[in-house]
Amino acid sequence: MAESGQTASAPGGVALDIARLDGLRRLIGDAEFQRLADRFLGDLSVRVVAMGRLGVAGDYAPLAREAHSLHGTAGSYGLATVAALAARIEAACAGAGSAETLPMLAALSTAMAASVALVTEQFGLDSST
Repeated sequence: MAESGQTASAPGGVALDIARLDGLRRLIGDAEFQRLADRFLGDLSVRVVAMGRLGVAGDYAPLAREAHSLHGTAGSYGLATVAALAARIEAACAGAGSAETLPMLAALSTAMAASVALVTEQFGLDSST
C-alpha cells in the first residue's frame, strides 16, 4: 500500500504524486478509491485513444479541448507526466497543430500506460484496469 508524502517514478521517468492519491484514498476509503481509480484509469485509456484519433485526423480544436480537460483531470489525480504532456499538446494545438503533435500523442499514450501500471502497483489495484 502507498504511503503519503511519496512520489513514484516508473521506467522512462513517468511521475506520480503518491501523496495526492493516498490522500484521496484515506478520505474516501479503500473500496470507494478502488471503484474511482478503476473508473478513472479506464476512462483515461479511452480518452488517450480518442485524442490520438483526433491528432491523426488533424482535428486540432477538439484535440485541444480534450487535452485541456485531461490536463486538469490527470493533475488532480497526481499523474504529473500525463498532465504535463496534455498541457503541451493543448499548446501545440492552439496554433492549428504542429509537427510535434503526433509524437507528443505517442508519448502521452506511453505515459498513460506507465501511469496506469504504476498506480495499479502502488495501490494494489486490480490489474485488469
